[in-house]
Amino acid sequence: MAVGLAKKGNRIILSARRKEELQRVKERCEGEGGQAKVLVLDLLELKDGEELVKEAYELFGSLDVLINNGGITQRSRVYETPLENHQRIMQINYFSAVSLSVEALKIFKSQGHGQIVGISSIVGYFGFKLRCAYSASKHALKGFLESMRLEETDNGIEVSVVYPGSISTELSQHAMKKDGSNHGTIDPRHIQGMSAEQCAKRIISGMEKNKPEILVGKKEILLVYIKRFFPFLFYRIAKNIKAT
Repeated sequence: MAVGLAKKGNRIILSARRKEELQRVKERCEGEGGQAKVLVLDLLELKDGEELVKEAYELFGSLDVLINNGGITQRSRVYETPLENHQRIMQINYFSAVSLSVEALKIFKSQGHGQIVGISSIVGYFGFKLRCAYSASKHALKGFLESMRLEETDNGIEVSVVYPGSISTELSQHAMKKDGSNHGTIDPRHIQGMSAEQCAKRIISGMEKNKPEILVGKKEILLVYIKRFFPFLFYRIAKNIKAT
């Protein structure tokens, strides 16, 4: 997404834990003719987004879009998932997004425009096996951002929620097992999923159109509509899908 937005002439602020990886992406963005700066951030350690958003604003002297994309998933059953795993996932996937969004919203309201985008998940629409804490965090993000959109839609503030299905990334490799360790392998569905580049193009297109909901993926996205219109059929199908 960073590279795709840079190609369109946007100035990009890149935030994540690994400074070396941020620098690599920064160079890619600049290679496409865009401007990019790095702001190292660990969402697990984020207590208050005020100073961070202020620092981000000062990098270019303006702030127009916030994309909450950081996240962590899991691979453990409900009965074996300890509370600390729930708390860690909620901090990274939900509370950090709330903190950053609220502070960005203050800037957007003062300038009369802005856009907030939250990357939820297809399981932000429905629960799924081995994903209890992850699904809960993405449901929470959905509710928070939908509420914000309704409150701010007449104030020049645009809010979109993205629901990716199986995307070819390393997300599953870093999923938390019940003991807190990494899952260590990429799920077959992610290997066979939509490419990150194609996913990014669809998200950017949805952002430009100010879509409230942006569904991205392959045939697994059909489950959203089946759940909505044929809930009994959804539960029958979902029950028989092998969880990895």
